[in-house]
Amino acid sequence: LRFNDSWTGIGEVLAVNRLTLLATQFAHSMNVLPSRALSLDDMHGTNVVFIGSPWVNGALAQMGATTTPLSETGDGRIMVRDPAPGEQASYSNVVNATTKEITAAYALFSVLPGIDAGRSVLCSAGIGTSATWAAIDFTTSPAGAAQLAQALKKANGGTFPRHYQAIIRAEIVKEGASNSSLVTVRVVR
Repeated sequence: LRFNDSWTGIGEVLAVNRLTLLATQFAHSMNVLPSRALSLDDMHGTNVVFIGSPWVNGALAQMGATTTPLSETGDGRIMVRDPAPGEQASYSNVVNATTKEITAAYALFSVLPGIDAGRSVLCSAGIGTSATWAAIDFTTSPAGAAQLAQALKKANGGTFPRHYQAIIRAEIVKEGASNSSLVTVRVVR
C-alpha cells in the first residue's frame, strides 16, 4: 500500500496560511473559497490567488490558463509549449524506483491577466501537495522572490513583466519540500 499525494490539500493549507500572514502584514483582507467553488463571477473586480491545480476549476480554463506558455496538464506533468534548445518539453515528479516515493516535485507558479482590466490571477499549481507549498514558499521568501525577479527581468529585456509563469522544483524529504529552486520562467504576453 502506497499513499498517493497527488491532491494538494496539505500544500493548499500551508500556502493559504503563508498568504494570510502576508496579507495581514500589509493590512489587506482576503476572502477564502474552496478552489473548486471559484466561478468567473467571483473573479470580477478583484485579484485572485488560486492555490491548486487549474484543471480542477473550469473558470481558469475559460480564462485561457491552459493556453499559456507553460501549463499543467492534469495528468501529472507541466508542459513547456516552446522549449528552448536543451530545455525539457515537460516536467513530472521524480520517483525513487525502489521505494516509489517522490524524491523531487514540480510546481507551476503563474501570474496571469484577470477577468477585468488591471486585475490579475495568481496560481500556484503543484504536481502533488509538497510542490504546491514549495512554489508559495519559494516565491514569498526574500531569496526566492529575488531570484524570480532577476530571471523575469532578464527574460523581459530588463523590466519586470506584469504577467509571467515559473516552474519551481523542490526536493522531497520525508514527504516535505526542501531546497526549492527555479527551473525556468516565461513572460505571458
